[in-house]
Amino acid sequence: MMLGYQLSFTGELAQARYWLERAADSDGVEASWLPQEPVVAAGISLAPVLLLLGCPGDAQSVLDRALGRANNLGFPTGPFTRAMAYTYAAWLHQMSGNSEEAARHAQTAIEVSEAFGYIQWLTAGHLHLANAQAGIDPSGAAATIVGGLMLWRQGGAELFRSYFLAGLAEAYRSCGNLAAAVEAVAEALDHVERYGERFYEAELHRLRAELLLAGDDPPTEQVEGALRQALEISRRQESTWLEWRAVTTLHRLRLSQGRGCETEPLLAELVDRLGGPGAQAALRSGTAVTPNGSPEMVVAQMSSAPAQ
Repeated sequence: MMLGYQLSFTGELAQARYWLERAADSDGVEASWLPQEPVVAAGISLAPVLLLLGCPGDAQSVLDRALGRANNLGFPTGPFTRAMAYTYAAWLHQMSGNSEEAARHAQTAIEVSEAFGYIQWLTAGHLHLANAQAGIDPSGAAATIVGGLMLWRQGGAELFRSYFLAGLAEAYRSCGNLAAAVEAVAEALDHVERYGERFYEAELHRLRAELLLAGDDPPTEQVEGALRQALEISRRQESTWLEWRAVTTLHRLRLSQGRGCETEPLLAELVDRLGGPGAQAALRSGTAVTPNGSPEMVVAQMSSAPAQ
């Protein structure tokens, strides 16, 4: 299980899936020394990997099974496992684009952690909650993330830092502070290189492109360079989910340049991969399944939306 866990954070998603699926289907004896129940730990680690690989339905099913198992565990393993599991559930839902569910799961993690004194998961819960609220209360979310990351590092933790910094950038963007948002992304990318935490690397480059586009005089070459990096990394990692996000940003850019026909075939192919049978026809008719699992008027929305 530990090998799969490590591979997931270094962005080696297909290999991580192999090892985590084996651990999730085991009896957990080999990792019984862990403070968290090992089968649950494998399941909650597997679910985000499946999402990134472009399997949102499978990811949700695995998460639901893991949470169900966690909720049936007794003391002392049960509460610790639940605190961990609900922070991972918040992470999964936030990456899926469901901030409301992410906030609900983060709040559960906070409540369990407060009740049993799990400082690590308490801090993680507050960080995930702030990420989920970045678009609702951006100034409060930014302050929570900054303070939470200080506590996170003081406790000796570096894991997830690039992901939380992406949330900080989103909060700053919502506040209108683009300079601080770009700085947060730069810090996150530096963390990626320093620690090899690459699972969110493609998204960081995509976010950097969007932030540059939001400025008064967008540097087109830098924007396109960032999007090329996002696409190259997501494809190398086989992260269909993050490839979709990069392609949609690129498509909006091309539409603003009057070149939308260049990216429509790639967009259609990705919709088919993520949406399953019939998604191509849905795209042609104007309705498609997007990565957050909800039906949207993808073509109409993208044709009318300005590049961000």
